[in-house]
Amino acid sequence: MSELDEARRGALLTAPIGRLLVTLSAPALAVTALHAAGVLVDVVFAGHLIGSEAIAALGVVHALNHVVFALEALVAVGAGTVLSVAIGERDAAARCQVLPAVGLLTTAVSLVIVGVGAMLAHPALGLLGLQGETLAMGWAYYRVYLAGSVLVVFAFASGALLQARGDLLRLTLHQAAGLGATVLATPLLIGPAGLGLAGAAGGTVAGAAVTAALNTVALLQASRGLRPLRAPSWQLLGRVLRVGQSGLLMQLSYFVQGALVFGMLARVGDGGDLAFMGATYRLVLVGVYLATGFARALQPIVGVNHGAGAPGRVARAFVLFNAGALAVMATPWLAIMAAPATVLRLLAPDLALSAAQAADFRVYFAIVPVLPFLLTTLTLYQSIGLAWQVTALGLVRLGVLFVPALVVLPRVFGVSGVYYALAWMDLALAALLLVHGLIVVRPRFTLRAAPAATAMEGSA
Repeated sequence: MSELDEARRGALLTAPIGRLLVTLSAPALAVTALHAAGVLVDVVFAGHLIGSEAIAALGVVHALNHVVFALEALVAVGAGTVLSVAIGERDAAARCQVLPAVGLLTTAVSLVIVGVGAMLAHPALGLLGLQGETLAMGWAYYRVYLAGSVLVVFAFASGALLQARGDLLRLTLHQAAGLGATVLATPLLIGPAGLGLAGAAGGTVAGAAVTAALNTVALLQASRGLRPLRAPSWQLLGRVLRVGQSGLLMQLSYFVQGALVFGMLARVGDGGDLAFMGATYRLVLVGVYLATGFARALQPIVGVNHGAGAPGRVARAFVLFNAGALAVMATPWLAIMAAPATVLRLLAPDLALSAAQAADFRVYFAIVPVLPFLLTTLTLYQSIGLAWQVTALGLVRLGVLFVPALVVLPRVFGVSGVYYALAWMDLALAALLLVHGLIVVRPRFTLRAAPAATAMEGSA
């Protein structure tokens, strides 16, 4: 292990957790803010250069994109967790195999994405509610996105390796460079190049290409002396896939959720309701990305300390990071809840907002304060060997909490019932995780640091 990596490992094991909250969360929030901006770039340019029909198409396309996100998560969650634990355990053999494992698995899942997408994406977009011109827009976008999926997946997965090493500042810079490429390319491809909504996908792929290249160079530099291109063993690939399956199934549940939501809106609403949900969904995603920033910053602390046998630090970091997340997110959440129309019209100037829609937006956006707790809990479970419980909770979230509510509530409340079902699902899941954590997970830890952790903290 290099001197820099040893110093970073030592900081994760011994530095005061409050200091780590600041030093890791700041770049992690910057990364996720850049992700959030990337999610909004295509919406803003499409809304201003094309119109609200393009936003409706993007909303449905993004729901379908969760299939891609699921396969991203399979690689990224598994590889990042395995790497952070390997760093904590000083397992050089595992460390030098992770990057080639990511390359191999990225290639495999991208072939699946392209093959399945070419056959099924067009009819799936129609089943999700797109018709006529919006269907043509959505399919034009998705063809380009599928073609560049290998870059999109590798950019995300290689970023997870930088995150696992605690190198969040470099990850932020790379993400910023990718976003810059997206911002420059998207309007040029939509307008002057005449690609329409497909140009928005081209901009996303261009940004992913820049980020992937920068991440690769950084990881190869960090792995000098470790034979970073050594072929991965079947055992290591199995470890990556066992942990990553929880991320895969969670993202697939989001895909099914999006499919059910837009399918229900197509039945009980109209094109305007699809466009409004598309814009609302993107704003909720901004909250998801901010919460993800704290989960990203927490992950290397949990992984390295768990690998080094310091459960007390893991527990205290989890509590402190959740408190910090609430403090940071409270003000923007309150501002958006107070004036949703102002924010939504920044995305789509021609999007009309009724009083009923404003109320529906507030119902759904009410879940944002619980998102950090949901995501940091799932990160904790994945990092300490409870990935199968993440899978089980994801199935409960979708099959037990959401589907029955989506079947019943729109029959009673119409379009508003869809928003009620979405809010109920995540608020109920937060309550379930709190009870589950206190009863099942908390006994694994002690609020008093383990002896090894105490000794390390005393030397900090």
